[in-house]
Amino acid sequence: MTKTIGSNEGVKELVDEILNSRRTRPVCVISTPNGELEPAFDPLFVDQEVSKFCDVFVIIGGTATREMQELMPPDTHVYGGAARAYPIDFAISKKPGTLRYVYPRNQLQRSTDKLTSDIWGFAMQAGLIGIPTSNTVDCDVLIKQIFEDSVAIGDSPIFGLISIRQEVICPGVPLSWVFEVGETIRGQIDRDTRIFNLGSQALTKDEVAKHFGFDTVTLGLVRETDRKTAIISVFPNVDFEVSKEEITGNPLDVINQYLRVGEVWPVRIYRDPQGRTRIKMNDIDDDEPIAGPLPILAGGKPWLDQARYAELHTEVEVEEPSPSIEAEPMVLEDFTPEPNTQTGTIATPLNMGEPIPKTKQDRLHEQAIAHYRAQIIKANREIGRLNDENKMLAGLLRETNEKLAASQNDAKDYRKKVAEFRKSKSETAPAESSYYELRNYFDSLEDWFREVVRRTWIELFNSSERSQYPLQDENWSFGENFFDSLNPREFDASELSKLARTVVFLVTGRNNVEHSYTFHPLRESGRPLMRGGDKGLRMHIENGQPQAKRLHYFKLAEGGYELSKAGLHDDFDQE
Repeated sequence: MTKTIGSNEGVKELVDEILNSRRTRPVCVISTPNGELEPAFDPLFVDQEVSKFCDVFVIIGGTATREMQELMPPDTHVYGGAARAYPIDFAISKKPGTLRYVYPRNQLQRSTDKLTSDIWGFAMQAGLIGIPTSNTVDCDVLIKQIFEDSVAIGDSPIFGLISIRQEVICPGVPLSWVFEVGETIRGQIDRDTRIFNLGSQALTKDEVAKHFGFDTVTLGLVRETDRKTAIISVFPNVDFEVSKEEITGNPLDVINQYLRVGEVWPVRIYRDPQGRTRIKMNDIDDDEPIAGPLPILAGGKPWLDQARYAELHTEVEVEEPSPSIEAEPMVLEDFTPEPNTQTGTIATPLNMGEPIPKTKQDRLHEQAIAHYRAQIIKANREIGRLNDENKMLAGLLRETNEKLAASQNDAKDYRKKVAEFRKSKSETAPAESSYYELRNYFDSLEDWFREVVRRTWIELFNSSERSQYPLQDENWSFGENFFDSLNPREFDASELSKLARTVVFLVTGRNNVEHSYTFHPLRESGRPLMRGGDKGLRMHIENGQPQAKRLHYFKLAEGGYELSKAGLHDDFDQE
């Protein structure tokens, strides 16, 4: 049941209750607009929603709210028709809930949902809901609808339609990250409160470290930021306070500009020198593997991925600006005017007139103006940030283009040097080393040429290819005139190497598979050249050259090849 506070004594009792470090329930305070007795929020509705785990108070705006401002820590009081919730640890943390307004006026339900969401979250933190008891029942629930990612409607075979609140199963996490419409989830329902929860799912930092292992990189959600620190979650109830030194190596960085609430970032779990489990971001490489975040639902999908920050940004509400505290009209005290000693006249006080009281519509207009001014300020700041970011990106793009142009020039110079080097090597190779120099080491030209072909086979094929395409002496032989033209005058060193490569592909059978060298029938008097069952063929050694060389050979009827001649393409009739 709500309690109304209007006197200074009542305000002092209320503040003592809020600041009581032994308090076990959240407190919600709803104020009325100055000079009015009825608040914009509906206290009875709020009380019905949260009375099981929260105490609700109404404070009269004016003298009582100013007294509350004097007694409370700075900027934590309630005034001007707004409402605020206070967690049980407020005496220590000094962090109250957001000051909520009914704005616009036709959005009472939406504004009330925000307020009750704060209360549910504080009740969850206090352990007042979501903890299995003897009254909880295991059951399956079919998700029917999701509203604004904070409340879902589920269908239970035991209790029928029930509501599933974000604050109970995944505080601060959009419900669409956890399940989808049409999905069946398993959890527990309290028979008395009809509150649905997922059972015992709270984790500790040590349990998270045990699951992932120290030095593992996973994902974290940025919850809060200030200039020097950030609060980052690796699971909905596992928050780490991360220092600037753990986030960036640049001491000039401002964390609330470096990180933005709602973003998902890679974080490393580590043990600090004091043995505490902590996370950091300052030593993660771009290509380092990222361990998948834990699922909120057993067997479900991970609750975070790096693409979700944009979705969360769209869900972040801009807090409505607080209207100025209305000052009471100043009243001039009665006094007796004294005569002017110089003129002998009596000064008449200037008639300022009676202060004009503000109507309820006037206050709404003031709140609207304050709201839109704040929106404009926020938008201008964001435009400034985006312009700065655009300038930075333009600078990076210009720098990258300059580096790219320099790299292209370096690559061009490098290719030129490589080409020159290859050219010099090819020009000097025949003079420095030639297969012709080997002829003096062999008793016959046939033994010499077989060695040339063997060396070429080893140079061209790796060990696996040599097994697949063996060089077998019995598979090829020489015609009686083959070596007549095989001399440096008819074949220079480079042409001899090309001939050896052609022979390797022919006699190993690789050319039958890859068709690297084309071949045609030899013709004599316009007819295909045959020698019994042996076919006369011609295979190119080089293409596109005047008087190009060709290898002439017979494909033997019993298998294998006989190399008959190496010479110009027009030694026989052309195809």
